[in-house]
Amino acid sequence: MGLEIAEQEALNARLSAAEAVEQARISLLQTRAVRGDASSASLIEDLERLQRSLGMLQGRIDHGDFLEAREAGIRIRQEAIRLEGKANSHPVTPRTR
Repeated sequence: MGLEIAEQEALNARLSAAEAVEQARISLLQTRAVRGDASSASLIEDLERLQRSLGMLQGRIDHGDFLEAREAGIRIRQEAIRLEGKANSHPVTPRTR
């Protein structure tokens, strides 16, 4: 029974982390932080790192490391929320034609 609960918690953490990463990605797009200026490069790198972390989290779940996966999911979610905040405070780059 405890293993089933741990697995469900890991799956819930993965879902929550994935949603937070997606929201951070949307925020980056909405603020046009992905337009290539130097200050947005680190935001993009952070997003890519979080996306890779989601893959590693899934690997932990696949290997039955549910408690580690749950903790990783919590960390990824927290980092994604911080990234979203940075993206939302990032100055909007004017569009050029």
